[in-house]
Amino acid sequence: MDLSPVHVSFVVACSALVAATIAPAVSLAVSRRQFNASVLSANREKWISRLRDTTAELASRLAMAAVQKGRWDSAWDGGRALLRADPAQLPEFQRIAQLYWELRLLTNPGDALHTALCREVEAAVTKLRQDDPAVRLEAADVERIATAAQAVLGAEWRRVKRGD
Repeated sequence: MDLSPVHVSFVVACSALVAATIAPAVSLAVSRRQFNASVLSANREKWISRLRDTTAELASRLAMAAVQKGRWDSAWDGGRALLRADPAQLPEFQRIAQLYWELRLLTNPGDALHTALCREVEAAVTKLRQDDPAVRLEAADVERIATAAQAVLGAEWRRVKRGD
């Protein structure tokens, strides 16, 4: 089969038309995907920082509340006795409650690592509320919170690096 210059020119022109039409669409799709990935990564980085800060502050405040409970020499009454004796402590316990709920709302209950973190925090808060003086919130309890938080933060940073 002999191709005439007109046929060759027609095929080349059609190829150029297709390339000129498809290239911008592909570029737009790639740009959208990159934009979405960068926005998602930036938002995830903010979330990671907030989770880290919230967990650190909560763990610190729980440790200090445990010291106060350890010094308390009468009925604890879930911490209410301390607040009746020293109402100036109310903002501290309110902040612990706020941080507890912030952490719960920052985590995903469908993720096993997040659930483990919430379980450790719940266990620590429960120990703090206990009236039995033998049940104490110990440094090991706070350390378990930190360890669980590190697992969550590590997994989330890996997602950021992958661009998920």
